Amino acid sequence: MELGESVAQCAVREVEEECNLALDAASVRLVGVTQDLFAESAGKHYVTLIVIAAVLPISPPLENMEPHKCEAWEWITLDALNKRRAECFLPLQHALDTFLMKPGVLAEGLSGGSKMNEDLRR
Repeated sequence: MELGESVAQCAVREVEEECNLALDAASVRLVGVTQDLFAESAGKHYVTLIVIAAVLPISPPLENMEPHKCEAWEWITLDALNKRRAECFLPLQHALDTFLMKPGVLAEGLSGGSKMNEDLRR
């Protein structure tokens, strides 16, 4: 997250930089947060905001913009992602373990949370 950037602005920027997709900033919803220590390998502490959002109809196609950091991007279901959890970045593994697989969490995130998101945009 850049200085002064909202959660929605950060999500839109990061997804465009890494995946070439254009997100609808108004649709960005926070669904959870993870904290992960990479003390042994990198000496880092990550706080990861897990968001969902709609891709704009005018968006370019999905493309791997950082092949030196990421092997590939692909569209898969949440269940398929959960089956491939060992391939995922540690914060995403923890999100799958703690909240992403709970029934309704994504639907609730898309339909609700507008007050929370307004607070996060300030």
